[in-house]
Amino acid sequence: MSSLRSAAPIKALWLARGSYGVLFLTTAALLGGFHPTDRTRDAVVVVTAAVVLAMNAPLVAWVLRAFRAPEHRRAAVLALVALVLRLCFAAWLLRFVATISHEGRG
Repeated sequence: MSSLRSAAPIKALWLARGSYGVLFLTTAALLGGFHPTDRTRDAVVVVTAAVVLAMNAPLVAWVLRAFRAPEHRRAAVLALVALVLRLCFAAWLLRFVATISHEGRG
């Protein structure tokens, strides 16, 4: 396991952190501008959830590899805590966005 660095790979970290941008754009578009139908909104929320999960997948792979090496366990635990917090925030935000309906207004 000597090929692992003590910190998570920079590309995986930036990709995972980029999921905040995807969440921000989705939230701003659905709540602030486009006012889609409920069916379209639900589809956008599902697609956004899939994109956020895919953007965090490389970090998950690194964490799973790093847990096997005792010298990298601390970095893996910190990355895992940040990952869980990021995904919990994403789930909460997407759930909130999914509850807002624009069809009843008018």
